[in-house]
Amino acid sequence: MTASQFNLIDEPWIPITAMDNVSLKQLFSCSDYTEIGGNPIQKIALIRLLLAISQAACTPENEEECQKLGPSGLAKHCLAYLEKHRDDFWLYGEKPFLQMPKIREVPSISFSAVMPEIAYGNNAFIFETQKEKKLTSADKALLVVTLMGFALGDKKANQNISLTNGYKKKPTKKPGACLGSQGYLHSFILGLNVHETLWLNLFSKEQLNELAYWLNGLGIAPWERMPDGEDCEIARDLKESYLGRLVPLSRFCFLAEEGLHYSEGIIFSDHKEGGIDPSIGLSFQKKEREAVWVNPEKRPWRMIIAFLSYLQKSSNQSFDCLFISKGMSRAKLLSDFGIWSGGLRVSSKSGHQFFSGNDDFVESKIRLSQEVIGNSDLFWRIEDQIKFLDKISKSISTAVSDYYKQLKVNGAKHAQLAVNLFWQGCEKYAQELFQLDHSKKLRNKFEKLAFDVYDQVCHKGTSRQINSWAYNREKIKVSSK
Repeated sequence: MTASQFNLIDEPWIPITAMDNVSLKQLFSCSDYTEIGGNPIQKIALIRLLLAISQAACTPENEEECQKLGPSGLAKHCLAYLEKHRDDFWLYGEKPFLQMPKIREVPSISFSAVMPEIAYGNNAFIFETQKEKKLTSADKALLVVTLMGFALGDKKANQNISLTNGYKKKPTKKPGACLGSQGYLHSFILGLNVHETLWLNLFSKEQLNELAYWLNGLGIAPWERMPDGEDCEIARDLKESYLGRLVPLSRFCFLAEEGLHYSEGIIFSDHKEGGIDPSIGLSFQKKEREAVWVNPEKRPWRMIIAFLSYLQKSSNQSFDCLFISKGMSRAKLLSDFGIWSGGLRVSSKSGHQFFSGNDDFVESKIRLSQEVIGNSDLFWRIEDQIKFLDKISKSISTAVSDYYKQLKVNGAKHAQLAVNLFWQGCEKYAQELFQLDHSKKLRNKFEKLAFDVYDQVCHKGTSRQINSWAYNREKIKVSSK
């Protein structure tokens, strides 16, 4: 087989956790694949692509039909769809998948230049995974899919070409629709395997009509009908359709032998401009919509209770993620389900985004019993546990700050370090927080962790240090009753 014969339906390119790559045909033919692999933004981009294929293959009329369809029924429809649209999934050739051959006239750039996880140019790499490598066809396919929604708003995209007559591109490129200004936090409901996950996050026609966020409804998958330019009729249709939002063509690209022809594509509305994305957490309570951003110092599992809050009418939480809220009617049919959240934090300066030392990929996964759905007592117990952790976290910050203040030292950085260490330590117990049995022993673990972190950050080598250490350590005591 030559590179020009690479078809995404037949060739393995999709990473699967703890397994080898699989093809689209393999993925929909076998229910043994538990989770999509790759880094967080690759996972998000792939799940959204697979959901777009699922929606294009079979969008049930209503919830009753969706439940009757089931994961296996959906997978069969997807296999039939892929066979019918085989010619739309060639990575190379006259109609390359999600690519725009018309931009081949702009100079190509290195693949590494558009991969935030790679230390490109003068940036030093710390880990071997950050080093530039030669990409295979499978790597290139994954890169193309990821760039559609997660391209950085930086200087890499060539703005000297416009495919729509009279369309003028601004010098500053808008970030990919799935990334936003700081890095949106994305969430999905997880099943026991990929088929179940896609079925749980599938929208029915009735749901799409009720939501009415996308004027053109479901729309047509972009690989079936690629636009001619940035603002042609097809591009405008994609901006206002659900399938166009799932796989947003935020960048136009075309694979070269050793690089990428790369330019800004279709500009989608962000959350402040009225754009609604089904995997992003948004607040609809205030006049101006607020988004949930990736925060490397606040692990995503801490937001899960906020996403579940819509189930409790008396809850003060205000965030909603459409995939989670709309998928619960199916999740309650299962004995248990999961919630995955993740994304990429980015920085920006003078209108350009970059991946700095403080930015990072973030993800977390929590399994929940279906008893959580509609169980007010369990919900409040989980929320109470997280509030308890917030209380301990604040007490650690106060104790460490006061320790260093008593020693005439600015302790702000030390306090932040202590808080970060505490939450990192909490993560290994996170799953226990969401179990049905909440015991006092779990709270005792968190209190012990708090004291251990304090002892690690606050030294007691001198008599002054010992006095300050002993006095301020008492401030961490939080009742576990």
